[in-house]
Amino acid sequence: VGLTTSAGLGPRTGKMLAFAAITCPAGQRLDEIGAQSFQVDVAGKLYQARVLQTPPYDPTHKRMRG
Repeated sequence: VGLTTSAGLGPRTGKMLAFAAITCPAGQRLDEIGAQSFQVDVAGKLYQARVLQTPPYDPTHKRMRG
């Protein structure tokens, strides 16, 4: 359904993050897209993925302060 352009561990969030372009029908809402099941192929191995409804964020800066 799309192409992942980059991925890596988000040090401020503690999450594995991937930037991807997902093809979807015109007019489809973000919550509808997020309800779908996605997998990412990394070197031939499939990993479960989900669409984030909001940007990953560490509002207390807890992860940065360690």
